Amino acid sequence: MNISEGIQYNFSAISFLARNPNLWIYCVIPFFVSVFVMIGTIYSVFLFFDYISIGGGESEEIKIIGIASFLKFLWSWTVVHLGLWMKWIFFIVFSLVIIWYGYGIIASLVMLPFLELLSCRVEEKLRGISNTDNAWYVGLMSSLLFSLSFTVLKIIFMIIFLILGLMFPPIIILSFIITAWFCSMEALDLSMSRRLFTFKQKLEFFKGKRKMMVGVGSLSALLLMIPFIQVFQPILSAIAGTMYWVDQTPEYGLLAEDRENN
Repeated sequence: MNISEGIQYNFSAISFLARNPNLWIYCVIPFFVSVFVMIGTIYSVFLFFDYISIGGGESEEIKIIGIASFLKFLWSWTVVHLGLWMKWIFFIVFSLVIIWYGYGIIASLVMLPFLELLSCRVEEKLRGISNTDNAWYVGLMSSLLFSLSFTVLKIIFMIIFLILGLMFPPIIILSFIITAWFCSMEALDLSMSRRLFTFKQKLEFFKGKRKMMVGVGSLSALLLMIPFIQVFQPILSAIAGTMYWVDQTPEYGLLAEDRENN
């Protein structure tokens, strides 16, 4: 399997959701939570630039963030030494990286319970059975721990690509690939956590599927780059990841007792 086959799962997810309006109810809460997180992320970026820009007010909401002082210095240095026009490049790169990663980080944690339920219903629909071994909420703690570990990695990558992006904008391509990989892993984790997979088992499942997973997460990474359209990313990512999981694990379409006899 290659990247192009993985990309196809995203379009299949859109088609699958359109054909199954009974699943739409499980998308309502994630959608509105996603909108709320998006508004909060954009507003936070606005506060940052209000603070670090020359002549801008020093918003109390962000004084507690130590990095703001460094960014204020960097902003001033950019304008003084490289020209006023450079501030717009700084603004665009900074905003893209912060909104891209910031929204993804917050949304993946806040929306986890709702996406877990959606993933469970999608898997039941695809397998044609109402029993997926465990209730949708059984793996929530495992999913949360997995998401938290990846949140740390996302923050590290966000800082790295923010700094590198200012010096070499084409680095955004590498950032896109890594983000796509992260998105697919988190989407697949929804199904694996319901089956109480250990962290080691999850990594074993991911092994050898890098290209395919980049394809599966490609639309998610792309949507995260488009303001306001980003709100659809968590829902489509959860569905695409679940569809890929079902195709990769046909044995889970059997009841537990039948599985033991095969």
